[in-house]
Amino acid sequence: MEIKSSYEILADLLGRGSYSLIYVEQNFPVPLESKGLSVPLNTNESIELILSSAVSGSGGVGFYHSSISPRSDLELRGIALFVTTQLPKRVDVPIIFCRNIENLLERFSIAVKISEEFKIPVLLCCNENSLSSFIGINSVDCSIERVSSFITQKTFDNLNSIKDLDKFESIYKYLLKHFKDPYEGNGNVSFNSQDGIFLKFFVPYFSDFSYISGCSVATISEYLFFKNNNSKQSFDVKFEPNNNSVRFCRDILCPGCPFIIIHKNINLKDKILTTDVNCPSVRRIFGYINVSLEKVIGITFNKPNSNLFYVGNLSNVNNKLLPMMKNIEFIFLNDGVGSVNLPTVSKISKFKTSNVVFPYSCNNISKSSPIKVNTKKCICFKKNEKPHCVSGTLCPALQEINGAMSINEKFCVGCRLCETSCPYGAI
Repeated sequence: MEIKSSYEILADLLGRGSYSLIYVEQNFPVPLESKGLSVPLNTNESIELILSSAVSGSGGVGFYHSSISPRSDLELRGIALFVTTQLPKRVDVPIIFCRNIENLLERFSIAVKISEEFKIPVLLCCNENSLSSFIGINSVDCSIERVSSFITQKTFDNLNSIKDLDKFESIYKYLLKHFKDPYEGNGNVSFNSQDGIFLKFFVPYFSDFSYISGCSVATISEYLFFKNNNSKQSFDVKFEPNNNSVRFCRDILCPGCPFIIIHKNINLKDKILTTDVNCPSVRRIFGYINVSLEKVIGITFNKPNSNLFYVGNLSNVNNKLLPMMKNIEFIFLNDGVGSVNLPTVSKISKFKTSNVVFPYSCNNISKSSPIKVNTKKCICFKKNEKPHCVSGTLCPALQEINGAMSINEKFCVGCRLCETSCPYGAI
């Protein structure tokens, strides 16, 4: 029989699992090494990276000595496993508990299987005793089949899926069948102490403590887990149409909108469009998905053919994340805060490439003198055509007066986008 430490067991499991992304928090008690990360990340960044990566099919494992609370409102295609020595402050995902090193191999493997089979993040919560001991084992059995990773529009829908209570119920039944009993030991429920009742697993919404001390709330260390009602709630929402309140208006964007310029100068056909700019008009008109840079990086992690385009504010860019953006086509909007070591667009007229810093953002659009319309050349309405300047810019400064376009100087920023859109030279 071979004697192994917790480090050797975990290292063996990680090697057999073929994980492309491994994050180890600096103060984690077992000296494992991170994998797939070229720069140091903080705790929150690493969690988002692992979750987003798992959504697209890569996935990974994180090891933490601090209290973390991964969210479950997403649909995974790869494994997302979080190993921690502290109890979570908020419970959104199934938890597998490990008190002794004798159970480390089994509990790690079952946590991986739950994440893989039910496509959900899983927390493996180990106390210090299980990570500082030795045990005799014959072999490490950990077989994991990987799904192929891919990125589509649906990938981003999976970033914010609705919690599925049926899934949690299935996980609870699966774990109860595997472990036979969710508890071990006698006495009060505890995590850090070797004495008393110890949980083998916990599943949000379905784990029941009602028969412990005759109450529906059980204390684990200083945290509380509440018993939840198993029944699903549904609401019927009816929309009563009121024809008198219906209004029709054309799509408009801010005068000089950088997204208009980007789409005029860069071929974005067949691209998945993402942005951290929270503009409903941009999302509706161009089909952008509102998502943070960290999530985009996680989704494209280790995928050279991601076919993804990202527009974000420069102030939200963390410089240490730039080396991890090699699989993303992007443009940063200069909102006057922050700087990066990237080429900057000097003249809009020569703007033809991505992976650059745009000279302004939605919040600080550059302005110059308003421009005029030559009404004699403005013939779109006479030819029963939709105004090319309006369709090409969606600018609110453009108004129809007496069968010709006019420019409202209060709105106009002099971006000259309407001039480049007019085929008749009227602007």
